[in-house]
Amino acid sequence: MFVCAVKATWKRVAVILLVAAAVIGLLVVWLGGCQAPAEEVAAPEPIWLSTVSEMVEWLAGEGIEVDPDSLVQDTVTIPQPFDEIYTQYNQLQLEAGFDLTPYQGSTVQRSCFTVLNYPNQEEGVLVHLLCLDGELIGGDLCSVRLDGFLTGLIMPEG
Repeated sequence: MFVCAVKATWKRVAVILLVAAAVIGLLVVWLGGCQAPAEEVAAPEPIWLSTVSEMVEWLAGEGIEVDPDSLVQDTVTIPQPFDEIYTQYNQLQLEAGFDLTPYQGSTVQRSCFTVLNYPNQEEGVLVHLLCLDGELIGGDLCSVRLDGFLTGLIMPEG
């Protein structure tokens, strides 16, 4: 058995610790640089709907056929802060790619159309579009029937 004794001084211990820290730091930087860069999530392009024809055309592109003559418009104020109902409603918006959170306290235009092609529903389905200064910020599809529904702006298959 071979034994080697080295006298440890504070100076030697400090140098060894500094060298070890430098090596670890270089490894962290090098290994961190080897990772693929995180993909940036681009904000969705705003959807501008300032006329009835633009609304009808956009809805058709989403697979939602409406009766343009059924249009009813009014204004609604998005509460600040959200109450329990609006918290749930905003969850529907998030699932459809919208978020009403930045618009709390804003008064927006609500445009309502009768939907002509909702699967398994011949009548009683409405679509609401919420716009602020012509920009679509949210909306929903709903049934006015007793056993109705409320969903985000996503047309189901079928």
